[in-house]
Amino acid sequence: MSFVQCQWPSLHAQALKNLAEILPQLPNIITFTYAAQSLSPGLEFVSSMAQFSPSLTALEISTVFLSHDALALFATFSGLRRLLIKQLGRMTLLAASESKRSQSIQCVANLVLGCRDTLNHLELPGEFCPLETFVSPKTSLPSLQTFILRGYPPLDSHSFPIWKVLRSMPRISKLEIFCRLRIIGAVSHRWVLMQEDAVPAPGEIFLFPSQLETLTISNPSLEDFIFRRLPHSLKRLFLDFIPDWENMLSSGDSLAYHRPARMLTLFRAMQEMAGSSGMMSLAELRIKMGWCVTPQILDFICQIFPGLRSLELQGLRYFNRAEEPESDMVSSGESNLAN
Repeated sequence: MSFVQCQWPSLHAQALKNLAEILPQLPNIITFTYAAQSLSPGLEFVSSMAQFSPSLTALEISTVFLSHDALALFATFSGLRRLLIKQLGRMTLLAASESKRSQSIQCVANLVLGCRDTLNHLELPGEFCPLETFVSPKTSLPSLQTFILRGYPPLDSHSFPIWKVLRSMPRISKLEIFCRLRIIGAVSHRWVLMQEDAVPAPGEIFLFPSQLETLTISNPSLEDFIFRRLPHSLKRLFLDFIPDWENMLSSGDSLAYHRPARMLTLFRAMQEMAGSSGMMSLAELRIKMGWCVTPQILDFICQIFPGLRSLELQGLRYFNRAEEPESDMVSSGESNLAN
């Protein structure tokens, strides 16, 4: 079942009220989508949804913010397996007042905690993500397997890094970070997921949950120590250096950030951490970049990930004919992939 925004905003409240009255007659609803992005779901509607939809297992909300009036009611939800909160287009919670931001984040925290035992798929804009709640020792999401963040990075990401957040998700197998660059002044800032001083939790050996198999990062930082601490359980790694390609074409700085020389520095550091045997578990690697893929880059990839079964390199160009003959690159790649 879906609720879309009324053409006339003045009728929105009445439409929600009508829906709230109808929900008790629809106790077998499994999936509900709220797609009124510029208006938050109201108190009466949230109360009716929480009380009279016992079969609801999937909830999708597209909105700019969540109403403080429904703060306590979001905690009464239970049984959800899939929760998706979306912001369409370029809308962002960062444009809202500080009070609306904090209230919206707490609404999400209450909703997640109410469904903590059943939730297995969680997809949020970074601005809505209650990182402080997730890093609390009291929080555990034992069934969560997929965690996806979009939009802008959480504002408190420096205080509560993502690798600490994952401690509350022992069964997580897929982590996808599709976050945009933040422009502060005239400088692009990338979200660093792991600092150099990251250490496992007391009593633990590894930084990541043991079942993490898929990691996707958009706009990755080359200084991120996550690439030097990749878990040995990882089977799929996807890196996208140019997720907003239409904007990147006019930005020499963005392309210069991941030029081949800097990529080689990253791969050297990864090779040192992987050791002589490399990361045998990784079977699939996909990298999207705007620069040429050089023979040296291919060499490092083959050494670091000797168990690769699928290698996908996307970008504007794969070699510069004036600098690197095609035959050299092809022969280098074929030789190393065969070993």
